[in-house]
Amino acid sequence: EIEADPAMIRAYAAEPVVREPGPDFDKLRREASAVKDKICRLTDQLEDLAGSPAARHVIVRIEELDGRLRELERQQVDADARMRERKAEEKTLEEKAGEIAELVRGLDSFTPEERNRILRDIVRSCTWDGEILRLEL
Repeated sequence: EIEADPAMIRAYAAEPVVREPGPDFDKLRREASAVKDKICRLTDQLEDLAGSPAARHVIVRIEELDGRLRELERQQVDADARMRERKAEEKTLEEKAGEIAELVRGLDSFTPEERNRILRDIVRSCTWDGEILRLEL
């Protein structure tokens, strides 16, 4: 009956998927650029401090900044992957409704465990009044 009620499927498919906001890719890029600039400036200073005891402090700071830069680059890769994943998940309402209908049609071909997992993802509540079973998607 779920498949026979396209309005029910469309109502379920139309619900927006709530996701926590990902990191700001542009902010990460700007911060990484600023860290690279600092590293370049410190590298230039290091050339002037060759042989000086202060050189080791500059080297330590460059290493700290390099660690931060690697972390920012990792976060950029993660942010980019999340953005691509979100775009791939954004489908038209009809595509989502079609996928749900197809899933319902093929439900009998799944194992009981798979059916339970799928139905837990789709069904919000289930009410039995002794005669009628009501499902809220």
